[in-house]
Amino acid sequence: MSDTGPCSLIYQFEFVEWLKSKKYSYISIENWIKQTRILARKGLLNIPESELETELWENYSRSSKQRYLNVYRKYWKFRDNLVIA
Repeated sequence: MSDTGPCSLIYQFEFVEWLKSKKYSYISIENWIKQTRILARKGLLNIPESELETELWENYSRSSKQRYLNVYRKYWKFRDNLVIA
C-alpha cells in the first residue's frame, strides 16, 4: 500500500477487519483500502458526501466517480458502526 503515498488511514486495521467480516474477497479489500487512502490523501474522505459528489463530477471520469463514491460510502458505513472502547 506504499504506492498510495505517505497518508495514514485512521482506523485502517479496523476497516480491513470490518470488510473481512462482510466476506469480501481479499483483492476487493486491498483495492478499497488503496482507494480510501487516495481519497484521504486528497482530502476528500472527510468532506460531506454532497461536496464529494460535486468534486468528483467536476474533476473525475464516470468510472472514477463511481469507484470513489462507492468506497467513500463503504468507509462511512464502517465509521458509523465503529464503537471505540
